[in-house]
Formats: sequence, C-alpha cells, structure tokens
Amino acid sequence: MPQPYSRRTRAGLANGWGIDNNLTRKLSAADPVQIAMVKGVAAGVINTALGFAHGAQLPEEGALAAAAVVGFLGYGVSLTLFVLGLRHLGAARTGAYFSTAPFIGAAIAVPLLGEPITWPLIGAAGLMAAGVYLHLAEKHEHEHVHELLFHEHRHVHDMHHRHAHGPADPDGEPHSHPHQHGRLIHKHPHYPDLHHRHEHAEVMSAVLPLQQPAHAPLGAIAKAFLTVSVFGFGGGIVWARRIAVEQRGWLSDAEFLDIVSLCQFLPGPNIIGIAVCTGTKLRGAPGALAAVAGFLVLPWSVGLAPGVLCLRYAQAPLLRHVPGGVSAAAAGLLIATGLRLLLPHRRRPFVIGLAVLAMVLMAFIRLPLPIVLLALLPLSIALFAARRS
Repeated sequence: MPQPYSRRTRAGLANGWGIDNNLTRKLSAADPVQIAMVKGVAAGVINTALGFAHGAQLPEEGALAAAAVVGFLGYGVSLTLFVLGLRHLGAARTGAYFSTAPFIGAAIAVPLLGEPITWPLIGAAGLMAAGVYLHLAEKHEHEHVHELLFHEHRHVHDMHHRHAHGPADPDGEPHSHPHQHGRLIHKHPHYPDLHHRHEHAEVMSAVLPLQQPAHAPLGAIAKAFLTVSVFGFGGGIVWARRIAVEQRGWLSDAEFLDIVSLCQFLPGPNIIGIAVCTGTKLRGAPGALAAVAGFLVLPWSVGLAPGVLCLRYAQAPLLRHVPGGVSAAAAGLLIATGLRLLLPHRRRPFVIGLAVLAMVLMAFIRLPLPIVLLALLPLSIALFAARRS
C-alpha cells in the first residue's frame, strides 16, 4: 500500500500550485485553449516518458480511451476555464473558487458512495463557504490608473475598450483583435483582472510619465524572450511577433517584418537573430544580451532532460506520434504568422505575388533558401523601386 505524503510534501505541492497559478495569470491574455494545449502536451510527454523510464506499460485500449476522456474534461476543459477565471478574477479568487472542487467531490461521495458525514467534513464545508462568501461580498473600489497597454484578447466595447477600429478589424461583439488602451484614470468597483493589475499606494502612478516602448526594462525583454522559448514550437517566430508587436507594442508589423527579412540573411537560427535585433532596437547591446539570455535560459537548464528522455524512448507507441502532432501545430502557427505579416500588404499585388512565388519555389520545387533569396531579392527591389518612382 503506498505511503501517504508527508506534511512537508503536501505543503510543497500546494506552494507549487500557487506559484503555477500566478505564473499562468501572466499569460491569461493569450488564447486559453492554446495555453491548455501547450501545458497538456508538455506535462503529458514528460510524465509519460517518466512512466516508461520506471517500467510502466500502456493500459488496455478501453482504459486508455477512458483516461483520455477524463483528461480532456478534468484537465483540458478545466484548465481552459481556469485561465479565463485568471483573466477576469485574478489568481487569488480563481484559486479560491477552484479549490472548492475537491470538497464538491467529497460531498457527492456521501450520497453516491455512502461516505459518512463527519465533523471534520462539516467544519471544512463551513470554512470553504466562508472563504467563498468573503470573496463574493468584497467590494474593492478606488481611483486607479490604466497605463498604456497594447494586447489582444476577446472583448466588448465597454469603458475599458473605447478604441478605434481599422478596416481589417472584425465587426460584431464580442470579438478579438490587437488593440491599444490609452492612459486612463477613473474610479469604479473592480477585481484584479486582466486590466486591473495595478499597484496600491498613496500616490500611485498618476503623476508618473508614460513609459515609452523604446525604454523597455531589461527584465521585461528577458522575460518576453523566455516566454518565446517556453511556447515557441516551430522556431519561436510566432510568439516573438505576438509579444513584441501585439502584446508589448515594442515593434510595428513593418519593423518586425524588416527584422525577420534581415535575419534570413544572417547565419544561425532566425529566432536568435530576432532576439538580438529586437533587444538592440529597444536597449542597445544590454537589450540584445537580455533577450538572448532570456531565450536560452530554459533550453539550457530544463529543456535538455525532456529531450534526452524523448530520444531514448522515441519508439514507444505513445511518443511515436508526438513529434508529428507538434510539427503540424508548429507549421499551422507559422503559416498563420506569415499571413498576418502579409495583411498590411494585401493591397499590393506584387508583394502577394512575390510571397506566393517564394512559397512555390521552396515548398513545391524544393529550391534551397539561399537560392530563392538571391533570385527574388533583386526582383523585389526592382519592383519596389519602380513602384515608388
């Protein structure tokens, strides 16, 4: 019979859950389904590899299918709703509400499984109800400042979303598109949601000038490319654009496209070149070092171990199809990013034609990238010069 966990182990697990909640809150503006997918793939691959390393065997097909259904509902759907809760309620409230799930399961076990009603169960129910009531009854209202913010998420045009729409933005509400929040000072009841993660002080930041994107903190640059490293399946260009252009507003689409074009000619991985160029543009040489350091921390410190396990057990039935699925998702993300980079040029037929020609030469005729670049570069420069003249 397995031994129960010690108090120290249980406390460590609870603290780890709290840290994970607060870290996930910082990503709650992103697509919750995508977050659940990435976390599920990472956790599933690592835990399955560890199981095979300890001699575990795959269960029967029926048990495997039942486990997949339980995982989809108990982890995938639950995590998606949890991320939405983090976006709208903050980490503390969401954690408190979701922590009622084990108690609800214990309460259901009383009529279904005949479990006894004990005084500890009644006391735990009272404490749980009191904690949830305090959260629901709290009214938090004060004057606060919304700093300049550029990001993308699903929204309606309420008091915090009074922005103009461009021709490419969707109609109807709710909808999702990159948008910018202007600086706003007002007072109303609120939760620590996606738009209310401000400091609480006497003076606050109302008297401080706006921070310009060109003076981004080195820590923010390192953290941004650490995020690119964590979620950057397929090379990281997708998440680099998402963070630098859509969420942080450090670069415009045209600037990011110029950097990507330049990095095609530079030696080494494109994403390292993008990190160097972005960091240099924001903060010079220190910014470049911060971006590269943030991107390389996780692959060097953590990523090697799962990689070794995956290579060692690559022939396992469950792991055999994982690289194919991940590569398909990465290819889809890269195609979507390429299409978004082409959106500003949708009224320039020669740009669309060059992009299609490059795709045909590489994907169907299978010419090497240097040959395609050397062939299309003079043509594109000539066409652009003729158009400008």
